[in-house]
Amino acid sequence: MSMNWFWRRKVKKELRLWSEQVLNRPSPFFNGIAPCPYAVNAMRNDQVKVCFGKLGMLNQIMEEWDDSHKLVILVIKDYNQFPIVEWACNLSNRIYSDSDLVAMDFVPGEGIDTGQPDSEMTDWTHVVDEPYAMIFVQRVSELTAASRSLASRGYYQNCTDKFKQYITEREHNHARKEEDHAEEGQRQEDHEEEGHACSAG
Repeated sequence: MSMNWFWRRKVKKELRLWSEQVLNRPSPFFNGIAPCPYAVNAMRNDQVKVCFGKLGMLNQIMEEWDDSHKLVILVIKDYNQFPIVEWACNLSNRIYSDSDLVAMDFVPGEGIDTGQPDSEMTDWTHVVDEPYAMIFVQRVSELTAASRSLASRGYYQNCTDKFKQYITEREHNHARKEEDHAEEGQRQEDHEEEGHACSAG
């Protein structure tokens, strides 16, 4: 077996430990709620798919989405691609803006800071020494529903203003898309009704 196979196996183990020891640990910062209270169950119920490759795989993941998993994580080992991971996510989100899917970047040392104390995120069992980037792909509607539920429980009260703004903008964008789709559906229904009326006449 190749060293690459062992590395991928270690990454999957590390992601599982991360979900159990960090994302599932209740935090005073998040009003006593775990940073991601849904992560462990998603992992244990095989609702998370982990892929390995380069940025070119992102469009394929979004194009071939079939809801067999709630979350797909694209792990990127190529350090040279780290600087353009955010750009790639933004581009794919524009291309697939009508799909109810969103790609979110996670690059070591970058991204929007929630404000959570470093001590809560660093005290866990690391398995992999080399840094790697990740892209999380999931349905915006499910993500928005989860965010609203957490917000009602005071989850975001201590978060940075920048992170709160990010969450608000994501929800507004999703709501606007839903309105656009509803209007388009109504226009289509009106057009069909007009067609039927003309046929009947």
